[in-house]
Amino acid sequence: MGNLKEFCERWGANYESMIVLDADSVMSGER
Repeated sequence: MGNLKEFCERWGANYESMIVLDADSVMSGER
């Protein structure tokens, strides 16, 4: 999470929103 924290501190003011995708997570299109 260190890289994400650093990015937000340095560049976060330039963006209105953010989507974080975790490569270790699995998402399904089913409900």
